[in-house]
Amino acid sequence: MSGIERIEEAQRGFPRWVPVVPPQVLRAFWTLSDQAVVSIGSFALSVLLARRFVPADYGTYALLVGGMLMLQMALASLVFHPLSIFRSMASEERRSRYTWTSLVIAGLLCLPLAAILAAGLLSTGRTDLIGPALCYFLSWQVHEAARRNLLTDFRFWDALPGDLIGYPGQAIVALGLFGLGDLTLRAVLIWGSATFLIGSAAHFARLELKRGSISELLGDARAFWATGRWSLLSNALSFVRLMVSPWTLAFLHGPAATGMLQAASNLVAVTNPIVTGLCNVVPQTAARERHHGIGRALRASASYGLVGLPLIALTYGVAFAFPEQLLQLVYGGNSPYAAFSSGVRILVVGAFLTYTTELICAFFHGIDQPRTAFLTNAAGAAAAGMLAFPMIWLWGATGACWVVAATSAVRLITACLLLSRMMAHDAR
Repeated sequence: MSGIERIEEAQRGFPRWVPVVPPQVLRAFWTLSDQAVVSIGSFALSVLLARRFVPADYGTYALLVGGMLMLQMALASLVFHPLSIFRSMASEERRSRYTWTSLVIAGLLCLPLAAILAAGLLSTGRTDLIGPALCYFLSWQVHEAARRNLLTDFRFWDALPGDLIGYPGQAIVALGLFGLGDLTLRAVLIWGSATFLIGSAAHFARLELKRGSISELLGDARAFWATGRWSLLSNALSFVRLMVSPWTLAFLHGPAATGMLQAASNLVAVTNPIVTGLCNVVPQTAARERHHGIGRALRASASYGLVGLPLIALTYGVAFAFPEQLLQLVYGGNSPYAAFSSGVRILVVGAFLTYTTELICAFFHGIDQPRTAFLTNAAGAAAAGMLAFPMIWLWGATGACWVVAATSAVRLITACLLLSRMMAHDAR
């Protein structure tokens, strides 16, 4: 029984006059709490490195982590997305088998992904980072595979201990390295790998594994591929859209300009616990309600978006109204990033538009319509491809922020049009 189920069971014994917390609110609270741990840890590490690394080194860090996220996209699409649908509706026995299946497939996929990462570092002349980067990437994927199995069952409480070790633990270790005078990118990657592996052990202690036969594994793999292939294409386009701006900026203006964009993005990224957390729970909710009709699945999914909306509006409102003060608070008054307030405001607008779009795309995945999410992201990627070079060439980091905001608007319009069309077809 998960933590949420235990709370729901306890509430049944309360007197009638005691208000009962709806299951949607409980799940939203715990998913936001767990994702807050992940995002706050990542944010703290990024800010610490931004304050202590020179801009060129921080830009290298941002590009490296961005490349790892791009590789992780294959696992998210072909393993974690199908897992969230199949495991959430399976019996207890099959859930244990799906855990085993997801780990085997993830392990096999990591082999070519690690080779791509090593080749990328070799081609850029950073052979000194190959070993630490591979350790960091592979340990990260082990941690994430175990974590996603817990989240699929809405076991956000059970995921908290491992996530506390894996993400805030990295920021604490980096702070210790700074105190020892050994804060380098190599050291951050090596010690970050250790925190991920320890966090993974905490996750696995809460999971049950049942090894299936070869025929069952192959059958599950085919089902994962059939469900995940459109998700892979969709996420690939989404990632291209996100990375076009920093990569074009690095090409035209150098790593220091990329660091400027990353510094502004960090302030907007404080809402990642809300967006990512809700997108973790919407697909399972939509999948379970789909047999009652798309309309009911949409209403159940939209309730989570409404829970997060006040926090989103408050956070983005503060960032839009006081960007310069926040930049100085986070990076220091003498930081080269402190004057980039216009970039923060532009990114806030884009992020507000993205909130609704991401929830709609998560809903598309939950009702097994990844092709529709693919079309949404295709529109955004096309817009980014057309706008990136001229706008960044003319206006540098500010132009990169405008590209992000413009592509966010294109995605939202496309998603709303496709959703309206789907609802009209379902009503017939």
